[in-house]
Amino acid sequence: MSNILDQFKHLDAVQVKSGTEVITEGSDLNQLHVLAYGGVDIYKGETRVASANQPGSVFGEISVLLKTPCTATVKTTQDSTFYIVEQPDAFLQANPVVALHVSRLLAVRLNNLTQYLIDVKNQFEGDDHIGMVEDILNTLINRQPKEL
Repeated sequence: MSNILDQFKHLDAVQVKSGTEVITEGSDLNQLHVLAYGGVDIYKGETRVASANQPGSVFGEISVLLKTPCTATVKTTQDSTFYIVEQPDAFLQANPVVALHVSRLLAVRLNNLTQYLIDVKNQFEGDDHIGMVEDILNTLINRQPKEL
């Protein structure tokens, strides 16, 4: 497959200084941010939950796809360059290569989360609190999306 960034070359590249909050948890942004160069940390509340520096990483996709406010804060850790998709629904419908890329990114994240929960479950096997982890796993595996 060609470089995913080629799919965004027609958009203006936006350069952002290190330490800039490009997505704010709870905001109604309705944009996709595609990392062309640089690095970010992702926060839920005050807790850093992930870092990314891979060109082609996409941020804002959960809120775009679920039509909800942004679910996390994304803050640059170095000077960075992004492609900003202003009308993400139309863009994804018109660009199946990008839609597949976003789907694969989400699948990797879900797989990693599920594996993490399984590891936690195995680590605490026999503990009284393991039922909570099992409930979370069942919810993740069996939950059907509401109509969008």
